[in-house]
Amino acid sequence: MSKKVLVLYPKINYLNALKTAHITPCLDINCDCDGLILTGGGDILPSLYDCPNISAHGIDKTRDMLELFYVKKYLCKHKPIFGICRGMQLVNVFFRGKLNQDVKNHSQINGKDRFHLVKNIPNTTIYNIFGEKLQVNSAHHQIVSSFDKQFTVNSVALDGVIECLTYKNILLTQFHPERMGFKGQKLFQYFAKLL
Repeated sequence: MSKKVLVLYPKINYLNALKTAHITPCLDINCDCDGLILTGGGDILPSLYDCPNISAHGIDKTRDMLELFYVKKYLCKHKPIFGICRGMQLVNVFFRGKLNQDVKNHSQINGKDRFHLVKNIPNTTIYNIFGEKLQVNSAHHQIVSSFDKQFTVNSVALDGVIECLTYKNILLTQFHPERMGFKGQKLFQYFAKLL
C-alpha cells in the first residue's frame, strides 16, 4: 500500500516526484499521514530565529506558523520529515538554528536554477546514495548558518554553503531534488523507505 505524505504548500513538481516514488501526496491538513514534506517558498520571519530583518522578503507569517506547528506534530509522532530549500531552513529554525539572510551566487538567474557541485561527507546518507560528489541546482538567497548539534552535515558546496542535513528520520536539502530528474528522484525513493 502506498504511503501518504502531507504536503502543506503543494506545487506540481513536488507532487509528481512523490508519485513517481510511489508516495501518495495528501493536501488535507486533517489527514493522519505517514510523513511530512516541506516545500520551497519565500523567506522565514527573522524574529522566529531571534534576528532583525536585514534582507528577508516574501515573508508569510501564517505559513511559517502553520509549518512550525506541523513540524512539531510530526516530530512528536516520530514520523519522517523531508524539508526542501525553505523547508530545510524552517526545520532548522524549529531546532533553534540561525539563517544567513542573503548569500551570493545561489539564487536563480532570470528565473532559472543555477547548478554547482557539492562535496558529500563520507558515511552520511547522501554519500551512501550518490558518492563523493553531486551536481545540484540552486534557487535560494538564504542559507543555514548555524544548526543544532544533533544534525549531521551531509553535503557542502565548494563555497561552504551547507546543502544537506540529516537527523534520525529527517532529511533536509538546500537544493531542489524535485527539479533534478533521475538523480533527485533517488532522494524521494530514500524518503519513501523512511515512511
